Amino acid sequence: MLNINRYLNPNTMKNVQSSNRYPDFITITCLNWMPLLEQDRFKDIIISSLDFLSKQNRVNVYAFVIMPNHLHLIWQILGNYKREDVQRDFLKFTSQQILKVLRNEKSRVQGELLVMAKDRKHQVWERNSLSIPLWSDNVMWQKLTYIHHNPVKAGLYKYPDDYEYSSASFYHKGVRKWNFLTHCSRLKCLLVKNTNKGRGSPGFRMPSEFFGLFVKNRGETCSLCFYSYGSDQ
Repeated sequence: MLNINRYLNPNTMKNVQSSNRYPDFITITCLNWMPLLEQDRFKDIIISSLDFLSKQNRVNVYAFVIMPNHLHLIWQILGNYKREDVQRDFLKFTSQQILKVLRNEKSRVQGELLVMAKDRKHQVWERNSLSIPLWSDNVMWQKLTYIHHNPVKAGLYKYPDDYEYSSASFYHKGVRKWNFLTHCSRLKCLLVKNTNKGRGSPGFRMPSEFFGLFVKNRGETCSLCFYSYGSDQ
């Protein structure tokens, strides 16, 4: 039996509210796969919203990556909040803020988001965002690895933890850039002291029970990551 306590680092854990739900893996895609999130200022809108939801004790955010045309999350809805309500508010707020920037700048991109639907004039996100409950530790680990390797598979960076808008450095290096992130007690891969003295910095070592799973799934590919980011990428 794996003793998870030996992998816990109290400096990267926070007090969390109880939840009756499993964590969810969420995929949110920009309308027509537009590279709307290429600009960091739009990524920062996502970050601000996640930070707000965390401070309001509506969610625990365990992992994320924000790519140019989509984002992935692992989060857990807390207390009596409903997933559909939290997700709706998150999508609504972020889309409103992005559209506000585009409108103030009179950007032509705003026209590309014109849908003239009954309930909205413009649309930032594709409808029916994917949400998958993570029932087991194995699936939880698979999705965590999948999320962190998105930038690598897209050819943006060589190593997952070099990509800024991701939780990879939180897990791999112990870097706490994003205050809303917390470790999930169900994850069997947590921060421990790096045994490689040559590197001399906090590192990442997964339990041997999960190493084969990591090797198997590090080649998993996100279908959204094959968007053409331009000839200069």
